[in-house]
Amino acid sequence: MYPAFLRNEGTLDCREETHFSSKAISIEVSGYRGEVFFEDESRKADVQYWSPNRIVANVEPTMEGRLFLNQNQANSWKANRNREVEPYNGLVSTRVTPQDTQITFYYLPDSFIVGAILSFFGIGLAFFLIRYAQVFKDRS
Repeated sequence: MYPAFLRNEGTLDCREETHFSSKAISIEVSGYRGEVFFEDESRKADVQYWSPNRIVANVEPTMEGRLFLNQNQANSWKANRNREVEPYNGLVSTRVTPQDTQITFYYLPDSFIVGAILSFFGIGLAFFLIRYAQVFKDRS
């Protein structure tokens, strides 16, 4: 599409493939082990809740191990209780202790937090300026 754009031409097929490596495994692939799974195949984990940016997993509280989330690693993935989330073979993972029975992974980019703060500041400033303009207008 970009070369056509540079030539000031249109395209009938407006799709362009994006190539990126994916380590997440599709359910149709023979190596699929679930949306959450342990490194040790004898341990079980299952999804209690799933949304695009939050996954709650129930885990067996038996021993330490590494729990994997079948999602491509990105730095914005976090886990509950300030647990360290580590990339492992391109997937999201975290260490689990024998006391853990439930792990929550969530995706929260820092840019979202900064954007929310700036947006609320901007809205507050706009209300202040509107109010100030109204007061100034009333004085004249």
